[in-house]
Amino acid sequence: MYETVPALITPIIIIGGIISGFFTATEAAAVASLYTLLISMFFYKTLKLSDMPKILMDTLALSSLSLVALAAASALGELMSYYQLSTMAQDFFVNNVWAKWVFILIIIAFFLFVGTSW
Repeated sequence: MYETVPALITPIIIIGGIISGFFTATEAAAVASLYTLLISMFFYKTLKLSDMPKILMDTLALSSLSLVALAAASALGELMSYYQLSTMAQDFFVNNVWAKWVFILIIIAFFLFVGTSW
C-alpha cells in the first residue's frame, strides 16, 4: 500500500501548486515531470538512464506532430485574416439570414459538413 504514495503525490504537486499560486500550469507540468522521473529512477527503479534517449526521441516525435498542426493553423489564420474572411462571413450572415434559427441551422450544417468530410 505504501509503495503507491510517491506516485499519488504527483497530482497533488500539479493541482496544489497551481491552486496555491506557487506554479503556473507549465511550471507545474515541468516540476511534476521531473518528480516522476526521479521517482521512477530511484524509488521504483523501473527507468534506467540508458532508456532516456529512446524516451526523449519518442517525446520529440509526438511533440512535433502537435507543433506542425499549430504552425499550419497559424498560417491558415494569417491567410484568412489577409483575405478578410471574417468580414465576408459577417456580411453574408447579416445580409442573408433573417432569423436566429436559420443561422443556427446554417452553423449546424457547416459543422456537419466539416466533421464528415474527412
